Amino acid sequence: MADFWNIYTGGLAILLVCMSILWVASLILTNASIVDPFWGSSFVILGWYYFARTPDGDEVRKSLLVVLVTLWGLRLTLYLLWRNWGRGEDFRYQAFRRKYGRHRYWWISFFQTFMLQGVLAWIISSTLLGAQVRGGGLNIFDYLGIGIWTIGIIFEAGSDFQLARFKADPGASY
Repeated sequence: MADFWNIYTGGLAILLVCMSILWVASLILTNASIVDPFWGSSFVILGWYYFARTPDGDEVRKSLLVVLVTLWGLRLTLYLLWRNWGRGEDFRYQAFRRKYGRHRYWWISFFQTFMLQGVLAWIISSTLLGAQVRGGGLNIFDYLGIGIWTIGIIFEAGSDFQLARFKADPGASY
């Protein structure tokens, strides 16, 4: 159990450093929206970190998990990068900027946007670490998980495609 907590808190440190660097970049670019595509990547980073740090656990299971997380995270990251490219800062962050003013917004964005997302990703990632340190080979629950993951990524990608198509021509009948 001590290994779990050591690895898990190491993941938090990695995410907080990544989010801090991203936050500095957002100040330079005057665009906090750069945090959004990083959401998926944060799980990829943590998944690979956990994979590398867990000496025990079934290698096939660990490898499968990190590949599935990587595919999901990169798909989400690339989609959000594509969707947001060249559009400027998201209206939510612009509203924060107006509400708090230039002199207070930078700290608000650090804690409320970047650190909050980092901590939430870290908390959610505990399941990634738990699944990697668990002993034993693949079982029925792993296969069920693969099926749910497959259905989920198909629905996500399909929904993203439909939304992009609608936004390109909202008046079209589909």
